[in-house]
Amino acid sequence: MSRVLKLRNVIISKNYVKNPQTFNTYSCTLSNMKNVKMSVDGDILTIQVDLTQDNGPSSSGKTVMIGSSMGNKPVSRKFPEVRVGVNVYKKI
Repeated sequence: MSRVLKLRNVIISKNYVKNPQTFNTYSCTLSNMKNVKMSVDGDILTIQVDLTQDNGPSSSGKTVMIGSSMGNKPVSRKFPEVRVGVNVYKKI
């Protein structure tokens, strides 16, 4: 069974196993993140960024943004104290 919950600007997808309280995959896509997807499978965090995308120049104009988490974001409810910040860019 798969279920999607919407909380403010966070979309949380849980893939449940037999017990609805236990899930094997936690996937989080925050609406203000640019070209960054995070998922937690057990105790493993996976971050996906499409390196072919171009999200425009940085504010300084020295680099081109490829992806950004737009600040530090929570990883999962299982690890509430863990946050991640991602910036992917290339020099112009």
